[in-house]
Amino acid sequence: MAMPTRIRSLIQKPIAVLVVVALAVTAASIAGILMLQARLDRSWEEANLLLGVKEEVHGLSALEWQAVAEGGINESLASEIDSTQAGVERIVTEVANGGGEQDVVVAYGVYRNAMAREFEALRAGDIETARAIGDGQVAPAFEALHEIVEHESLEHAEKARSAGTIL
Repeated sequence: MAMPTRIRSLIQKPIAVLVVVALAVTAASIAGILMLQARLDRSWEEANLLLGVKEEVHGLSALEWQAVAEGGINESLASEIDSTQAGVERIVTEVANGGGEQDVVVAYGVYRNAMAREFEALRAGDIETARAIGDGQVAPAFEALHEIVEHESLEHAEKARSAGTIL
C-alpha cells in the first residue's frame, strides 16, 4: 500500500531540516577546528621566534665576552658581531611585525643600546669603560631580556600545547 503524498511530504520536511542542521553543525565545527589550528600555528611560530631571539642574544653575549677578553674588536670579530646583531634584529623585527611581544622588543632595544656603548668603548680600546658598561648596563639588560624572552616563550609554548590538546 502506497503512502499518501501528504504524509510523505510531512515526513520529508523534518528529515530535510535535520540534514540542514547537521550540515550547519559540521560547518561550524570545521570552522572552530581551523581557528584553533591557526592559534596553534601562531603560538608555535611565536615560541620559535622567541627561541631564535634567545639563541642569537646568547651568541652576541659570547662575542661580547670574547671582545673583552681580547681587549678590543678586530676586523674578524667586528664582522661576526655585525652578522649576529643583524640576525637578532631580523628576528626581533619579525616578532614586532607579527604583533608579538612588545616587551621583548623594548627589552631588546635597551640591550642593543647598552651593547652599542660597550662595543664603542671596545673599538676605542677603552677596556675599563667597556667593562663598566658591561657590568652596569649590558649585564642587567641581558638578564631582563633573557627573563622576558624565557617567560614569553614558555607562555606561547603552553598556549600551543593547550590548543593542540583541544584538537
